[in-house]
Amino acid sequence: MLTVTVQPYDERLWLGEHPLALTGSVPPARPEQGAGQSGGASPEEESRLLYHQWRMYQASAPLVINTHATGTGKTLGALLRLLGRVRQIGLDQLTPRLGDTLFIAPTNELIDQHVRSASEFCRRYGLPYQVIPVTRDHLQKSWQKLPAEERSRRGWHLRQLLSDPVTARQEDVSTAQATIFVTNPDIFYYILTASYNRFDRGELLTDLLRNFGLVIIDEVHYYSPRQLAAFLFFLKLSAFCGYFSNSDALDSPRQICLLTATPSPAMRRFLEQLGIKTEWIEPQDPVPEAWADKVRPVRALTAVELEIYSAGELGGGQGTQRQTGDALLSLAQHLWPRLRQLLEAQPADGFPVEGAILSNSLRTINLIYRELRARWPAAGERIGRITGPQGTQAREEARECQLILATPTVDIGYNFERTRAGQGIPPTATGKPRPSLDFLLFDAWSGDELLQRLGRVGRVLALPAGEDCGPCRAWVVVDQETYRLFEGHLGGGNAASESRPDPSRDGKTIDRATLAKLAAQMPTRQDLTAYVRSGVIAEFFRTLGLLGQGMADEELPLLDSFLQDLQQLFVGEEGQRQRPLTYRQLRAWLREYEERAEVYGGFTHIPAAAFERFAALLDRREPKQDDPLIPYLRAFEKRILAILQKRQERPRSSREALLWLKEDLSIYFREHARWTFREGFETPQVLVFDPQHWLSDEDVTSYDLFHILRSYDATFYSTAQDWQRACFPKEQQRQVSIPEEVVLFCRLQTLREKPRQVGLRLEVPEHSQAEWEAAWAYRPAALWGLRPQFINDDTGLPACVRSCFQERFVPAFVAAEKSSTVAWLIALRQKARFFPVALDISFADRTARYQAVLGPLAWQLAAEIPRWALERDRRRGQQGESDPLFF
Repeated sequence: MLTVTVQPYDERLWLGEHPLALTGSVPPARPEQGAGQSGGASPEEESRLLYHQWRMYQASAPLVINTHATGTGKTLGALLRLLGRVRQIGLDQLTPRLGDTLFIAPTNELIDQHVRSASEFCRRYGLPYQVIPVTRDHLQKSWQKLPAEERSRRGWHLRQLLSDPVTARQEDVSTAQATIFVTNPDIFYYILTASYNRFDRGELLTDLLRNFGLVIIDEVHYYSPRQLAAFLFFLKLSAFCGYFSNSDALDSPRQICLLTATPSPAMRRFLEQLGIKTEWIEPQDPVPEAWADKVRPVRALTAVELEIYSAGELGGGQGTQRQTGDALLSLAQHLWPRLRQLLEAQPADGFPVEGAILSNSLRTINLIYRELRARWPAAGERIGRITGPQGTQAREEARECQLILATPTVDIGYNFERTRAGQGIPPTATGKPRPSLDFLLFDAWSGDELLQRLGRVGRVLALPAGEDCGPCRAWVVVDQETYRLFEGHLGGGNAASESRPDPSRDGKTIDRATLAKLAAQMPTRQDLTAYVRSGVIAEFFRTLGLLGQGMADEELPLLDSFLQDLQQLFVGEEGQRQRPLTYRQLRAWLREYEERAEVYGGFTHIPAAAFERFAALLDRREPKQDDPLIPYLRAFEKRILAILQKRQERPRSSREALLWLKEDLSIYFREHARWTFREGFETPQVLVFDPQHWLSDEDVTSYDLFHILRSYDATFYSTAQDWQRACFPKEQQRQVSIPEEVVLFCRLQTLREKPRQVGLRLEVPEHSQAEWEAAWAYRPAALWGLRPQFINDDTGLPACVRSCFQERFVPAFVAAEKSSTVAWLIALRQKARFFPVALDISFADRTARYQAVLGPLAWQLAAEIPRWALERDRRRGQQGESDPLFF
């Protein structure tokens, strides 16, 4: 264990002109604010405007990037930029086209928080905006409110919401002149990549490009390289379409604000290469001499007494990512007497000591929750969970708890502030005079995680006497390599026992800048840029195709020029030596994809019986007229004819025709997965009956199958009827709502102390190992016939689980377990935060084990592995060699 005091952090207070002061330039309060609610700021707010927030208010460049530390008010700075634009436009001139704002945040909890803060900001300062959350759940709820006869395509409903939100939400006439839409990157990505249905994708893309004068993208460091590439593409496309100018914001139809406390070097390089006028607002920026007397230091973060623990020492292993979760559980058990003492303390100010425990692992959070409930009689009222499976009401209640246990669903940018309802706080108290979190226990796999999570504790910027607050407490679990990094800087420590620390190592201090430099040497979350350089442009083919359709032939050279600029941005200096892709080539690739999509686009799965029946059809055995598989057979027949025309050869047998067909289907589902936003494979959803609340505070919730298999003992049911009969009294059986994505049902029995290893199995008796590897291994592919299985566990799986996605084509990157490629995958695990799945494949000649990465992440990882390693493994597979070869 290492002990260090992280020094306080000061921001710069702005003492000059205040945009929120009650002056004639501030819009008047709206009538519904009522008496006593003026449009001006409170004295505390007026005295707490920061220099970087003032700079945001004044910023005129088309692209504004704020990199100030977490907890220092970047969101308020972005809302001040909105206020500045409204004043530039003029309140009387404000229209949806000029004023509509798109606010993108990475998690639903943060979206809800931004909706509340933006709504309050607009209400307080009289801005005529309505604030609307746009997430899958909100869209589904508003869609379900429509009469059945008016329910059309969901893409159409989203179009209606963006163009006429009052009518789409079935509200009374609003006095709002513009709208702030707060959404997640999923919906943004699907619109930008033209992934909605063919009737709506063009209109949605046009709306995205045309309608938003201000776009705010929060927590940019959190997004993966694919997501970052989407934002870069949007910036380049906005410039290409003329939505930027290089003069000032008054002349610019669009301004984009990026907010990030920990931008990576790769992100900086890409942003600096955009060719767009940019204003960076950073902590280290000097204050101009003319403004030197208008700023003074103000405390933003108080000191933090930080203890650093090695996952390897706590978990008795090597400190891998998986072990950090187990280590955090061990640390929570070890620290519980101290934590309980803090939680039961009665400070003189009357406010309780409050804290949080954050982990990347849902299983770890639930194990800690179970442990603390068993140890503390008051836990039922004082401890709450904010995790993915929790329902809205449960999350609202958990926010008020004294100790909050949370997964990354609230990790990014979330403010742990309580409303104090029902806590018995003295009526004379106006607010907690200490930080919202007095202590924090967490794990961290990467440098940005360490800084972001540590920034949750010790926030005193909003406190009138923040400089007088004492230090907060924090405990962090890191991997073994990171621990050695800090140990080397701090000069050692006592990792063996917290009860016998080395006195010579205690009492060290570290400033925040040095801490950030050390964190920069830790792995960077999702630091995978090879795919951005090599293949990400394919994700925008449909968008570029739509642009080309709207252009005259003589304008297409402009699109080729844009394509060339885009490729130069993504591929870097090495790639620029390659011949750039042209629009004509892009259209050819897109046409081939669309030909497959026309045939296969309506299928989410392909039954095994469809292939068997089609083989019989090829052998001239016609199906029955009422055969439910006829839609598959007609599609296969149409596609085989197209394949024959292209190949100009006939298959020698029905077996060969089926191999052609499966290869063609794999290509389609592989390319289709490029437009799936989520990085990991989304396994089938299970509707869970959880009366003991092992998973969440809900009796019924839906969640990921693999998580259930790994972490719980459960009884599975193949049908909703069997599940309801087994779990509910007869009068409740029809009251349970079943989401459409659910394919299995279960009842949880217990939360396992040790997780199971869940793997996959695939049977391909029509191929030898060498044949199969030549066609499917060491490259992204879509595999059909995968079945879940337990690794090294004799308990087995019920048939309904084994077959639950056997009929789906699953995108995957597969490599032999003993290969150079898998050695590279192991090296990439810390960067990409993924865990390969063990895959046992039975061939015609043998059975062998492989490692598989499922989902769109397969493309990113394949791009990161050197081409020479992939080619060497392919050659060895074709030669039948199976001995390990590690670099």
